[in-house]
Amino acid sequence: MDFKAFDYSLVETMQKILLGDVELDSFNDYGNIHYNLLDKLNLIQFTTDEKMEIFNRAKEVVKDKFYKKNISLIEQGKSIQIVDTEKLLNEIETNSKTKNDIVIIESKKIAFRYFLSRIENAEKFIEELTQKIEEHFGNK
Repeated sequence: MDFKAFDYSLVETMQKILLGDVELDSFNDYGNIHYNLLDKLNLIQFTTDEKMEIFNRAKEVVKDKFYKKNISLIEQGKSIQIVDTEKLLNEIETNSKTKNDIVIIESKKIAFRYFLSRIENAEKFIEELTQKIEEHFGNK
């Protein structure tokens, strides 16, 4: 059992998303803390095909972010800071460790949003999540 104090604001955030108080599509799971919690508690699971689809979507999101960043840098006259997109795309396609990490981080963000979007009964899910947290981290 992990006796570190648990930050229940993570549960509150997920509850707000599920109840519509926070928009899921605009929510950014910084550090993948929400995803990692659900994964640690074995609540978030995907088929191999779903994982590949999510990973491929994440690759496209990362590529798009770098393209937009380059355009912004050019517009600001900072062309010396431009990312070599050809090299980046090659590293992403060949699963370079460094660029692959960026894609994995984005994959977890996509997977978290996808997982929450499939939950039909928010109240039941929050109860299950809270129970698993208490089992894993100890009572409040």
